[in-house]
Formats: sequence, structure tokens, C-alpha cells
Amino acid sequence: GLVWERKTGMRFLYGLVIGALLFALIIIPLFAFSNLTIEWNPKPITVLEALFYLSIIPLALMEEVAFRSYPFVKLNRALGFLPTQLIVSVMFAMYHVFGGWSFTSAFMGPAIWSLIFGLATYKSGGIAIATGIHVALNVAQPMLGMRTGTYHPLWILSIKGGETEASLARIDMLGTVSQMIVLIIGVGLTLYYLRKGNSQ
Repeated sequence: GLVWERKTGMRFLYGLVIGALLFALIIIPLFAFSNLTIEWNPKPITVLEALFYLSIIPLALMEEVAFRSYPFVKLNRALGFLPTQLIVSVMFAMYHVFGGWSFTSAFMGPAIWSLIFGLATYKSGGIAIATGIHVALNVAQPMLGMRTGTYHPLWILSIKGGETEASLARIDMLGTVSQMIVLIIGVGLTLYYLRKGNSQ
């Protein structure tokens, strides 16, 4: 039942902005409260490497179609919003586990973000905003060198004074706190819209 509407493109751009703001919510505390620094990558990006970032759009769209379109709608109608959010979140995490992620990484990352994607789907009635948020997050990470391999990073993250056990532990702790904030936002808004829907 997915259709391209007149506002679909604008909703996708709206999602990109939301995703960028949420990513900033995670990354800014890391720079503010740790020795993490960022600098421009001196190795220039080629046109082909820049275009390769576009591959993130169909990949994110594929995941949104698989998890937040028909299955999400059917589960929501049958079970309600909260069970749907929980089921899809766990399944989205397990999909990443089967893709090679550790349980910790899958449940601290994709499972939490699935709640945000689900909220966007629930509120907008489509997957354009969720896809935009998804793309923004998946583009921002490799741009900052947080994912190595496939994509050319535009910036390089480093630790001022070098890597020590204490500095790595602080960065991990701040990253976990940031993810917990996103989790609280996701759960809080899910419960809010659930209560609001029940009152109506």
C-alpha cells in the first residue's frame, strides 16, 4: 500500500533534518565532555566515493519497507502501538545480529533507533520521514569516520593526548548515556502517543 505522494519528498527532507538533530544530540556531548576531537580528513574524497554515499538511501529504504511498512501496520492494528514498537525493535536488532553485529551493539543501536523510526511512521502514516531519519544517521556515522571500510570519511575522530583506558571508558560512558537519552525519548513519546490515542 505504499504510494508516492506530493509531500513525500518534503517529508523525507524533514526526516533528514530530524535525524541530523538527533545525531547531534549524541555526538556533541562526546566533544564537550571528553578528549575526543575532530579534524578534516586531508585525503580528498573522489566523485565516485561521494556518490557511493547515495547507496545509503536504497539500503535504508529497504529496511524501512521491511520493518515499518506492511508488518508495522498489521501488527499495530492487531496488537496496538506499544507491542508493535517492542516487537519491531527486537526484530530489527536481531536482523542486525544475523548481519554480524554483536547483541550489545544491535540492542544499544538499531533496537533503540527502531523506536524513533516507528514513532515517525506512526505519526506520519508513512515511511518517508522514518527513511529520512534513517538515512541521516547512516550518512553521518561514516562521514565522521565512525564506520570504517565502505565509505570515505570526511572527518577523522581522534583522542587528544592519545588513547588511554580512562579516555576510552569516558567516551564509552558518554556514548551510552547519549543512547539512553534517545531510548528515553523513544519510550516516552511512544507512551505519550499511546495514552493520547487511548484518550481519543
